[in-house]
Order: sequence, then structure tokens, then C-alpha cells
Amino acid sequence: MLFSCEHKKLKTEVKNISSVHINCGGPRVTVGKKTYEADEDPGGPAIFVPSNENYWGYSSTGSIWKVKDNLIKRITTNLTLLTMKDVKLYTNARKSLLSLTYFGRCLQNGKYTVKLHFAEIVFRDNRSYHSLGRRAFDIYVQGVNQWKNFDIKNEAGGVDKPIIKIIKNVSVTNGTLEIRFHYAGKGTTATPQKGDFGPLISAISMESEPKAPTHGKIFAYAAGVVAVVHRCDFSLTPIRKGHNCD
Repeated sequence: MLFSCEHKKLKTEVKNISSVHINCGGPRVTVGKKTYEADEDPGGPAIFVPSNENYWGYSSTGSIWKVKDNLIKRITTNLTLLTMKDVKLYTNARKSLLSLTYFGRCLQNGKYTVKLHFAEIVFRDNRSYHSLGRRAFDIYVQGVNQWKNFDIKNEAGGVDKPIIKIIKNVSVTNGTLEIRFHYAGKGTTATPQKGDFGPLISAISMESEPKAPTHGKIFAYAAGVVAVVHRCDFSLTPIRKGHNCD
């Protein structure tokens, strides 16, 4: 266990939750009815950062030989005008030189839908050397490789364009959901600058999927009388042969 389900500020146990939303590399924002938590820690070459609420955290690794770590930016901000929907989720992004892992913690067990928001806000589509960079990385959810050599620019059809990848039916059995982005050696490494490569993620959401309704009949026993609840009309009637939900 990386950290317990205890609120860092209140020092009390955190109630298991059914959803987590993170604005990776950016401030706390509200999009529609959902609030994405701030994720503004500057990061480092090898670091683990739990959130104040302890519902999630992230770890990051990676450095560049002969480049001082304080010169490496692990949060990037788009300086051009973005016009996509929900622009607040794509203005900032967190990146890593090697591996970046987010953990949803203290979750209710069950099935979840994971949404990964991406936009390439570092490389350009113009004729400058900023257009020569190529980003590629692998994406794992609960240890399963979902995408290999994922290229944001290609997937979205250009730079500054959003692409949302959705993974459904993700199992959570121990209260933890792990999403890992891993640089596997593909793409450029020094264009337009050293360190402009590796995973980049704009926002993450993890939401519990509604449970399927129970079909058929529920048998109830009270005071020695056997009864059955019929799902069709929710009535409680004595069991008798040949009774159906008509």
C-alpha cells in the first residue's frame, strides 16, 4: 500500500468514493457538474505525491543526462489560443521523461470507466523546427497495456486538438485504480528542446459504472411465511404455482 485512506489535513479515515477527477498539471476547475482537482506539484526526477484529500496521487520518474533537473519542466502550459470544448482541461498538462503513474485510491470496489484527456500543446504544426517533434508512449490501466506507442498528435489529427480515450469495465478489487504512462524509446528526444518527449496527460477521470439491476425474484422470509417480490410490480404476494410477471 502506497498510502492509507486517511485525510492528510484532518487526520481522519476517508470514506470510499466512486469517482475521481484530476486536472493534470493545472488548477482546480469545474467542467459542467464535475470538479477536477488541482495537480500543480512541480514534480521531480523520482517522486511520489499524494493529494491532500488522499483520494489520488501520482508518481513520476525520469531525468536527462548532463541537464540540470531545475531546467526540466514537468508541467507545460499552452501559450496560444485554444478553441476546443472544455478548454480549461487542456491549457496545462503534466509530462514525464520516463514513467508517470496516477493512482485512484480509497475507491469503492466494482467496475469503472476511465477517461484520459490528451492534447499536444508542445509541438506545432507550422514550418518551424517545433513541428519536427514526435511523442510516443505506452498506456497501461490496471497493468494492462491499452495503447502502445500512443501519439497524441496523430490520434487527435493535429496539435491543440483534444482526444479522449475511454476504457470501460475496469475492475477495482482493492480500492485502487492505477493508470501508467510509459516512455518506451520511440519518438524524438531533443526537438524542439531536450526533454520534450515522453508521456503527456491533460486530465483524468475515473467513474464507477452503475451496477446492473438484479433480474428475477427476491425471496423474503418473515414470521414463517414465504413470499416473493416480483420485479415487474414490486408487490409482495404469497408464492403460488404458475404466477408470472405478466
